[in-house]
Amino acid sequence: MTPCSRAATFSRTAFDHVLFGATGYGDERWDELSWPETVYRECVFSRTRIPLQAYFGNARFERCVFDGARLHDLTSTHQAQFVECAFRGKIQDVNFWGTPTERTAALGRDRNAFTGNDFTSADLLGVAFKHIDLHAQRFPGLPDYAVLDRVDQRVAAALAAMAEWPDDDIKTEAALSLRFGANAAIEYNDGHALVSRSWVGRRLPPDVHDQIFWMLVNYSDDQQ
Repeated sequence: MTPCSRAATFSRTAFDHVLFGATGYGDERWDELSWPETVYRECVFSRTRIPLQAYFGNARFERCVFDGARLHDLTSTHQAQFVECAFRGKIQDVNFWGTPTERTAALGRDRNAFTGNDFTSADLLGVAFKHIDLHAQRFPGLPDYAVLDRVDQRVAAALAAMAEWPDDDIKTEAALSLRFGANAAIEYNDGHALVSRSWVGRRLPPDVHDQIFWMLVNYSDDQQ
């Protein structure tokens, strides 16, 4: 199917305990010249079953609540916009984009609105925020999460401190995860990242997670 040629708006609608398919789709042929929005305003998605890899299309969510909705393995979100939404429960392997990656002419914009969203009641595992102002959102804080700047410098200092650790397997696993996170922070967020213990590396022992996490949080300019 192809993107719908008509705009649609849902206001104060509860999508509770339902299977939620792709957004912005219809049976008509799309001319690719414009891409009308599907807007969800003050809607509630409570335990909504969103399929893995669901295609969001040109969807805009304003002041919506995602309460225990299945947000898992969602990477086709390049055009989706979220403004002042609240997220509760587990979110795993999801990408949020501040810039659409294609068809900007049809969208009529080169930026996605992504601001004022509240993740303080969410458990974030493998969630990526790309070209998004992290300081314009609300996240759970310490001792579990921290929005950090100069992530590449923090990672370099942590790797230097780990150099004398005896377990080469742990060092290798940690280095892969840390370098991946640092490169993503530089590429997508000017060196900023939302860091957690899972960001450090999902397969590391809990005590190693904890030690490296606090290395990153407590980094100072004196360590350069």
